[in-house]
Amino acid sequence: MKQKCIDIFMANQEMNEIVNVLKLNFDNEKFNIKHNIDNTIIVVNVCDDETCLELQLIGKNTVYIEMLQKCESMKGSTLLQIMNNIAMSNEIVLFDESYLILSGGVRLDLAMFKILTQGISWYNQYGYVSQTHEIDIQKNRALLNMNFEIALRRVNPDPSICSGIVSLFGVQTGTVKECVGNMMNSITQEKDNNETHSKNKLLRVIVKLLSKMVSYNKRLIKRCH
Repeated sequence: MKQKCIDIFMANQEMNEIVNVLKLNFDNEKFNIKHNIDNTIIVVNVCDDETCLELQLIGKNTVYIEMLQKCESMKGSTLLQIMNNIAMSNEIVLFDESYLILSGGVRLDLAMFKILTQGISWYNQYGYVSQTHEIDIQKNRALLNMNFEIALRRVNPDPSICSGIVSLFGVQTGTVKECVGNMMNSITQEKDNNETHSKNKLLRVIVKLLSKMVSYNKRLIKRCH
């Protein structure tokens, strides 16, 4: 019983330290920080009551990110920088469910898109990696350098996808990395209209198909000690 009381005290001490770091980084007029009895901390945007950040303390040294999304002036990268301040004495764990919302409400898997165009995910570039990270990088490098048409044929039994690419994006020659990147560049340079929405939907399909060949463990950890 005495050891249990000590553990609870240490956990509460850790929670208070995390809350204090968050209070230093979030304007209390714009954000509410809620500390719940189940060892979760939620940062809520006052204006729209949207959750920006949800954390859970597991044990005394592990913080699990339940949710992280940009809100107000807080970009995703800014929120991760705040997490780095927390991680000085803890390890941070998350499951990568990051995504981009493209015009037309199209939801694109951000991890897969970044890996297909840069070789690592968005979280990877901020030091959040899996136990198989180095192995995954080596495996994915071969995919990025593969001819786009050949790669797509391996995972796509539907010829209409290829004709759709030619119709909306033109003939794509080059590697997977080059062609997926070129298609996104084409989209970002155009106006928001029905054709752009069609391109966004097709890009989502392409990324989903090629992700079958991607090696990526979405359970990520960052250790700062």
